[in-house]
Amino acid sequence: MNKPAYNMEFIGRKLRECRIKNGYSAETIRKYIGLGTVQSIYRIETGKQMPSTEALLLLMELYGLSPEDLKETAYRPILIRQADFIIRCYLTKLVLLECGNN
Repeated sequence: MNKPAYNMEFIGRKLRECRIKNGYSAETIRKYIGLGTVQSIYRIETGKQMPSTEALLLLMELYGLSPEDLKETAYRPILIRQADFIIRCYLTKLVLLECGNN
């Protein structure tokens, strides 16, 4: 059986993205999950601190996340599409510059 790939930095980014998308402040989330300081929220959101199991479950429920949403592979297709778009824009700009169009 293959073990799923969970990455704390990815999970933290996902949690921060959901917090901001839902309009919650770090202080509101700190109170909701019962942490001592707002810095704890920021450490979780940057992947420097692992949330407790209870805190993670509370956040997943609040944000409507499943375990699948927290796997890094669930995000990769979006990143690949964004990178592809950026590369195409860059190449188009190079072609235009080469042709003398700015």
